[in-house]
Amino acid sequence: MILGHLAFADSDRLLATASRFTAPFLARWMPPTEAERVSEWAARIVLSYAIAPSNRTDPCDPVQVARLVTTFMLPGIDALQFAAAGPIQITPYPGSGPTTGRSAPRP
Repeated sequence: MILGHLAFADSDRLLATASRFTAPFLARWMPPTEAERVSEWAARIVLSYAIAPSNRTDPCDPVQVARLVTTFMLPGIDALQFAAAGPIQITPYPGSGPTTGRSAPRP
């Protein structure tokens, strides 16, 4: 019964509400426009876990959630901040050809 509201048209309203609620908390550490983007992104991740729970990550286990946040969310937030700072230098991975499209992470 709830899944229909989370997975379809009502999910946009849910994401907007969650983003508006969490953005002020994030604005303490980043510009308000970035806080809005990050809060929507985080809400989408939470919604994803609500719709399709993972066998690998228990959202009620603080250690597993901390690993999820530090491994996946914080690098994405850092990337947003680097992108806002200007062009990113792309360095190919060693051994990759110039047409592979792969690039090394920014130091």
